[in-house]
Amino acid sequence: SDLPHLPIYLASCQQLLLLAGPSYLTRLWCICELFCFDYMRSAQAAGKASKPRSRRGSSDIVGDAPIQLVILPGFDMQAIASFNVEDCACAVTSDFDRLTNVIEVASGSLA
Repeated sequence: SDLPHLPIYLASCQQLLLLAGPSYLTRLWCICELFCFDYMRSAQAAGKASKPRSRRGSSDIVGDAPIQLVILPGFDMQAIASFNVEDCACAVTSDFDRLTNVIEVASGSLA
């Protein structure tokens, strides 16, 4: 039920904290959040979407990078090279279909 609102939530974020643990690349919700964050930032940069005003001060931001990556023990950096969104899983089958559809419609493919 929150999926339609995910881009709105992420568009208002100045940064995304990505905690990459052993299961990160297999969890479709995590991948969809990352995709939506990147997609919304790209749309804002291209002038296709207005950037919402943040109520947070700049002192709340650590560093300048939009994505703060924290590699947790067990994360396989080599797995990034062979990542395929269709190999991800969801606890609910209908979520898998909805999330992969969002990615495919927005980007034109799942590749």
